[in-house]
Amino acid sequence: MKNKKTIITSLRILTIGVIFSIFMGCQQDELLEEDSILQTEEGVSVQQEFEGKLISNDELMKDGNTTAIQRINKKFNTYEVYAFDFSALSDYVNSKQQSVFVLKLNSNKWEITLEPTNLISPKYRSIIHTQNGIMEGGKAKNVYYKGFTSDGGSVRLNLDQNKLNGFIETKSGEFFIENLSNLTGKMSQNKLLVYQKADLNTKAFEDDVCGGAKSIAEDMENYVDDMVNTKNSSIVNGVLEISTFALFDRYKNSDSNVNKTNSKILELLNLSQKNYDQFGIEFNVVEQQVSTCSSCDPFSFSTSMEPSKLLNSFRLWARSGFQENHDIGLLFTHNNIKRGNIFNRRTTFGVAYINGICSSSSKYAWISQRWTKDKTREVLSHEIGHLFGSGHQKGRNIMRSSPLVIPSKDWTKKTKDYIRNNSCY
Repeated sequence: MKNKKTIITSLRILTIGVIFSIFMGCQQDELLEEDSILQTEEGVSVQQEFEGKLISNDELMKDGNTTAIQRINKKFNTYEVYAFDFSALSDYVNSKQQSVFVLKLNSNKWEITLEPTNLISPKYRSIIHTQNGIMEGGKAKNVYYKGFTSDGGSVRLNLDQNKLNGFIETKSGEFFIENLSNLTGKMSQNKLLVYQKADLNTKAFEDDVCGGAKSIAEDMENYVDDMVNTKNSSIVNGVLEISTFALFDRYKNSDSNVNKTNSKILELLNLSQKNYDQFGIEFNVVEQQVSTCSSCDPFSFSTSMEPSKLLNSFRLWARSGFQENHDIGLLFTHNNIKRGNIFNRRTTFGVAYINGICSSSSKYAWISQRWTKDKTREVLSHEIGHLFGSGHQKGRNIMRSSPLVIPSKDWTKKTKDYIRNNSCY
């Protein structure tokens, strides 16, 4: 009998132990689940939320930004400025391959899914032109993201500990996010400027034009033999390999910092990428070069020179100056060219060889980089559009012939057909 009682007692203890273990295991699973997803009292899951604090114009003036804010007021009919914790959002996004969070700016609240882009090539190189010669720079960090909102809108953001900029598509239109410090200087760190297309004061940009069509036609007479419309075999699986060069004036206006200079260019390329997604073209930056002194520029630049001469100088240098194989080469300056006689306007902001991508010697463009991110994004997309063979088009679109005033994300049907059906890639 003792053995039987002992067995029964042991079974009871074993049964209680198993039940307790199962109970504790369930409790641990629940705790793990609650750690990964925040929950409301009603049990409905919500994502991590990041909120900006709205700042009034009076508060901005108190920060010592009076002159800068007055300058911004001339460019925008209306806008909002927020204090924002860049590092908190950056840490959260960087901790995951794909992150989901809520961004709240005043009455606007978006659930966003983000993941890193493939913008930076594995063979990326940074080359720096200095007074002591040419030297290698460091590898660029990938802080350039793509994604979407919960209602299907496209998102492109550039994000690290010191910046947040990009755009968010919604049913009511695009919202553009700009680092206020890009427009006002260091006094505006950790602040965002948010606006929509209609908020831009169009008169502030109406004299800026693309110098493409006529200047290219004139310039082409000098080397028409170079424009052979043969297949550019270097474009593989839709990957467009890009080399960039920033002249000294671009470097000087990036706080004389090589990393900032290159990063600002990468930010623009990330935003411009959205315009080319529909064509199956993926930007991939293989090389970035920066000039850090006026005497380091490999060719001359002035705001009074002919735009086509600047582009031709860049073209001649780039054929041997770039160290990596590339499908297109892009030159960046800060200033416009004031001599805008191509269309009887005061300034020219960019120029490119039409269908230049089909020629190994003329696949180049120049872009001035002195406006808001959204406007410069369209300038960049516009000039790359020329390289893909697109001419100017009428109406409100990326390739429009009128000055680029209100930023656009649209192409004309004619442009879409041309890019898709171009025979050389």
